[in-house]
Amino acid sequence: MAYKRYPFYDLHLLNRVIMGVMAIPGILCVAGFIHGFMTLQQLHGLAATDIITQLDTELKSRIALDSLIRITQISLTGVLGIFFGYWLFYAVRNLVCLYDEKPHTLKNTLIIFMRMLSCIFLALRTLASMRHRSAPEHHNFVPDSWLLPLWWLALVGANVSKIVAVYVLLNVDSVARLIEGMIWMSAAYVLYLAMYILTAILINEIGYWQRVNWQSQQDLPAEE
Repeated sequence: MAYKRYPFYDLHLLNRVIMGVMAIPGILCVAGFIHGFMTLQQLHGLAATDIITQLDTELKSRIALDSLIRITQISLTGVLGIFFGYWLFYAVRNLVCLYDEKPHTLKNTLIIFMRMLSCIFLALRTLASMRHRSAPEHHNFVPDSWLLPLWWLALVGANVSKIVAVYVLLNVDSVARLIEGMIWMSAAYVLYLAMYILTAILINEIGYWQRVNWQSQQDLPAEE
């Protein structure tokens, strides 16, 4: 009995959208790091025990702008996470299309959704498997071994640094605490920027090899 198969979803356009969305918090990371560095230079000239409410108006304005950049970057990263979840769903579904040939049913769609959730909680192992399975066997593609560990370290490091920074900055009572929080946030900016770049490399690699795999199955020439 014939059944309806899952269609192949070319990730190329979605990858472009994700990179476009990712560019905005990436720019904010650079802006936040530079602006925060300049603010830190002014703060280092003050006594560590100075009270925040006693700072001059110009410095308060700089701190307020630092806060705005931080909140916007964190919020947009959350939006990016939604897009990445959408990408994961279709990347996992493509593997079903390429290998499993399961019928297109509500039950199987829910199974694919659960697989996508497992990608989030077991990201390193699942994405490693996805990188290997996305390429056709006859291509003998060997993924770069450094990419996923660095991506995972940047992801974890960025979020840990952000959590510490936000906690410190929400409980600021002196210049010393403000400096501490801003240093943690500077580290988060650097790690987030690295994560964005590595994410772009990762999604484009998987999207490209899935497209090559699908085209090879359709006896069509692969496009670079």
